[in-house]
Amino acid sequence: GAGQVPLVRQPCTYSAVFDGHAGVNAANIAAARLKDVVAGDSVLWGALGGGGMCSLSSGEQVVVAHRLAAAFQEVEAEILAQSELTGRPDGTTAVASLQAGLRLFVANAGDSRAVLCRGGRAVRLTRDHTPNLRSERTRIEAVGGRVQFLRGTWRVVLPLEASSQVKLCATSRGLGDADFKLRQLLSAEPEVTCVLLQPGRDAFTILASDGLWIAVTDQQAVDTVQAVVRTFSAFGYQSTESIATAAARELVRLAQDKGSCDDISVVVNMFQWEPRIPPPPPPPAPGKKGAPTRRLHRTSSSA
Repeated sequence: GAGQVPLVRQPCTYSAVFDGHAGVNAANIAAARLKDVVAGDSVLWGALGGGGMCSLSSGEQVVVAHRLAAAFQEVEAEILAQSELTGRPDGTTAVASLQAGLRLFVANAGDSRAVLCRGGRAVRLTRDHTPNLRSERTRIEAVGGRVQFLRGTWRVVLPLEASSQVKLCATSRGLGDADFKLRQLLSAEPEVTCVLLQPGRDAFTILASDGLWIAVTDQQAVDTVQAVVRTFSAFGYQSTESIATAAARELVRLAQDKGSCDDISVVVNMFQWEPRIPPPPPPPAPGKKGAPTRRLHRTSSSA
């Protein structure tokens, strides 16, 4: 959006994963432009700047979700315009997260996925947009499209004009794919979710392309990252950036060891929660003495 971007009184973090297909142009444009579009949206940041760490109203959350979806559409338009110039109708999935204080927004179009570690358990934050999902298949078939199980997975089928051949796509949403978009077979509309984070319970998020998830379950991914964190912690290593990088590399290695031959892109975000300091005790009521102080004696023994 146009206008001056307001100051936001809380820490913010943006992350994203793009998984291109039929070329790299769409993924490259999305990776370069989506963050800039989000960063320059004064309406979005105005909504985020209106509250504290967790005090966004339901209306402000709706505004943020709407603006994230609008950012996807703006980048989609740029990719389609570039495809028209180059004649290369490639596409990309997109999953992006925006953390503002204790609020985590995740926007997803395609079969990349975001997972949260909460209390050691995996919580999926996105829905894989595959053609066999009932709602996705219904939408595709409503515009005359066809969904078939081909080459080991469900795919959207695009008949090529003046040819008996077809073009296939294994995701039902994404950015680009100009030829599929002409028939309205694919959608660029992201699903946006908002989560209120729980300090002390929520440890990290994992954003990854389907190359990871076809071989590794959500919980296996969370367990792997936790194991990396424990290993680093045992040696007193506290750089969250280095730990997150090592964890992402370990997830790629795990997926490859399990037989994944697809492209694998992984981003791990570690939360850094401030230690919770208990508030000071209230002063004694007027005319009353404070509570008596007890002296504690501690003994210790060693074998």
